[in-house]
Amino acid sequence: NISHAQALTLSLASLGVTLVLSIFGRGMLRLVPILGGILTGYVLGLVMGVIDLSPVHAAEWLALPSFTAPTFEFSAILFMIPVAIAPAVEHIGDMVAIGSVTRRDY
Repeated sequence: NISHAQALTLSLASLGVTLVLSIFGRGMLRLVPILGGILTGYVLGLVMGVIDLSPVHAAEWLALPSFTAPTFEFSAILFMIPVAIAPAVEHIGDMVAIGSVTRRDY
């Protein structure tokens, strides 16, 4: 179980590295600040003993996953409708804007 102080230390260290890389990073480091923050948090979590690797050690090298039949939840479907509509509306807006600039009907 992780304490409040450990969680605060991990999160602030990850945030700090992310900010430093995004502000002061040069070249390739400036492109991957999120990855740097994740790696920092993970390594620091390993050092602090927060991350438990025993399930990884106990896992089989090769195994088939347990398959289950899909279920449809009405609340999940309602939640995903705006997610599906937003890109469609954006695409239509893009086509209208491109068509008005190029004076062609897309």
